[in-house]
Amino acid sequence: MQLRGTYREGGDLLAYAELNAPDFPPEDQMDCPRFFERLSRCYGILLENETNEVALQWLRLSKQEIAKAKTLFLERKNDDALGKLTCAREYLVNAMRRKSMKPKFLTDDTGFSE
Repeated sequence: MQLRGTYREGGDLLAYAELNAPDFPPEDQMDCPRFFERLSRCYGILLENETNEVALQWLRLSKQEIAKAKTLFLERKNDDALGKLTCAREYLVNAMRRKSMKPKFLTDDTGFSE
């Protein structure tokens, strides 16, 4: 699978979990441990094969949010966990698009942009 396909798979998994976790539909034969295992495989492939430093930074941030979500699910703080998954998906999209982490404008001490 090409890297772009792995990005899509990770994004699809995150979107699927945002809609269904932690109570996945029984017909999908999915639960939180399986979900996090599949997601971990995707991120392993991405982190191992991605060469763009900006994308790697976004991927690391995304992976941190996933780890927080996993902990929150274990603590039964499902709404907070889902918020972390949303953030993780946004970071993953930023990685795929190679979105710059630098601000696009500067502000002075009064808050006006230059």
